Amino acid sequence: MTSAAVQTILIVDDQTQNRKVLETLLWPEGYCILTAANGEDALKAIAAHSPDLILLDIMMPGMDGYELATVLKADSSTSSIPIIMVTSLSDRDARLAALDAGAEEFLTKPVDRKELWLKIRNLLRPKTFGDL
Repeated sequence: MTSAAVQTILIVDDQTQNRKVLETLLWPEGYCILTAANGEDALKAIAAHSPDLILLDIMMPGMDGYELATVLKADSSTSSIPIIMVTSLSDRDARLAALDAGAEEFLTKPVDRKELWLKIRNLLRPKTFGDL
């Protein structure tokens, strides 16, 4: 069993199909996967079980990804959770807004499996080696 088997990733996306695709891409790597359909559900999920990393859609009804990232990064109990924004937006302004909201990385849909795995691995590496 790899160290990834104990690491939890929260997927936040309002589209069921998008959550299922990401879950399918991550399942073979042994991650524990949690999902939420919106920002409010994500906050509840995080309160119940703090994830090691969050894959976060930007465009969602209610609390969008930018707002959720800002809320999480402003709270000392969740500020160290790495966030990868996963969105169909590919313009520079969207990337900069995601980084400004606190995201560590940005992926454009459709997601490339190898790029997803590498970004997750790199962001989780400090936790894997006990640096956090």
